[in-house]
Amino acid sequence: MGMNIEHEILDKLASDMSKEIDYDVLVSVLNWIRVELPPFNSRYHAVDIADWCANNCMGEFMNHGVKFAFEESKDAEWFILRWR
Repeated sequence: MGMNIEHEILDKLASDMSKEIDYDVLVSVLNWIRVELPPFNSRYHAVDIADWCANNCMGEFMNHGVKFAFEESKDAEWFILRWR
């Protein structure tokens, strides 16, 4: 029974690592501006940041946890001024 839990944990870690690598590769290929924030204070803080991006960014954006990427440099600049 203990092995199933270990396998589930390893599968979750592998999945998380794969998603992070995919995100990093995509951002590199698109040549978007990267911004990394310190850890969020709470999940509400993360929601506030996502809402701000949705309401204020003129170009496309994406994030993976505290890593954000912006298509437009102006969006990244405003983001940095507001959240960093």
